Amino acid sequence: MKRLMQCPGCRKEFDATSGFFVDTGVQCPVCLTTVPVFDEDTRVPGYSRDPLRAQPINLRIAGYEILGMIGQGGMGTVIEARQVSLGRRVAVKVLSPALARDEHFVERFEREAAALASLSHPNIVTILERGRAADSVYFIMEYVEGLAGGTPTDLRGILNERRLEAAEVKHFCMQIAGALAYAHEKGIVHRDIKPGNVIIDRHGNAKVADFGIASITNLEVDARLTVPATAMGTLDYMAPEQRENAATADSRADVYSLGVLVYEMLTGKVPRGAYSSPSSLVQGISPRWDDNIDSALQPDPDKRLATMAVFRRRLEDIPLTQPPLTYTQLDVTSALNGITAALHCPECRTPVNNESKFCPKCRTPQWFDCRDCNS
Repeated sequence: MKRLMQCPGCRKEFDATSGFFVDTGVQCPVCLTTVPVFDEDTRVPGYSRDPLRAQPINLRIAGYEILGMIGQGGMGTVIEARQVSLGRRVAVKVLSPALARDEHFVERFEREAAALASLSHPNIVTILERGRAADSVYFIMEYVEGLAGGTPTDLRGILNERRLEAAEVKHFCMQIAGALAYAHEKGIVHRDIKPGNVIIDRHGNAKVADFGIASITNLEVDARLTVPATAMGTLDYMAPEQRENAATADSRADVYSLGVLVYEMLTGKVPRGAYSSPSSLVQGISPRWDDNIDSALQPDPDKRLATMAVFRRRLEDIPLTQPPLTYTQLDVTSALNGITAALHCPECRTPVNNESKFCPKCRTPQWFDCRDCNS
């Protein structure tokens, strides 16, 4: 079933089910303007437009006391509740009523519940049950308390405040990579790894959440659930092949997304075009971070790190500090910093800077073997 929306940017009509899903809505496939999904016609009745101040009014789930709003995403609303029989807090993800009437969205939403229910890992948010209440479709997850027992905190909230230290990055990314490697072994690809989908618990450990566009690759799934040529995910973190055709993206797409996330955690920015190496932006971190990120961000999935397990092992081997430079290295570094000559890509002649790993236009690697020693 199509759901036509008009983009406020280019004024074109498009099918909302074929757009790029992001935190606040769906991106227009023509001009990439974000169009809110939760407008006056599609938001959950009884919730205000501000998700942080919203108060649930009309939602009732047997055996649960509704406590308040946690947040909103592109597909549903997350609320806090208490399971009366056990006296424990839980998180309830509710599909908006308008989308609940759309069979395509309901199937996609229930796939998220099925995917999560099959996973049991300390760094993956656990699903407890799923069901329907009146016109609402929902599933119930563990409630992840934030640092020091506070409200839930995701990596996006932390990165908005500060850049992480290398030790923190290694700690979180080892856990994220371990969780994703486990999911991949179960035949599940997340497809939307980003800071907002990583929750940090009260003990400072990472938990991967929101398998909302997960692909269950070891099951036969109706083709309507992953429509060919429909890119699902969040653009800055999306692998090139996923942008082209989501149906063909495999576990290596998660490797790419985690590579973007590692870069952002280290530098405070996402890698775009001819990005600078993390070690050139952050003083004192090992160049081994550069090599691993470059291997994860290869545009061609066949040249990328083959598995998440390999990525995790390589992250584990990265030293937390860089050995001090020798006098010779300092002299060479000083000389390199003084280079101002214009450099060009040998393939397309696009200007590149002396720190570029890839051409910003054609993505050709910008390193070459020495003619004398082949190193």
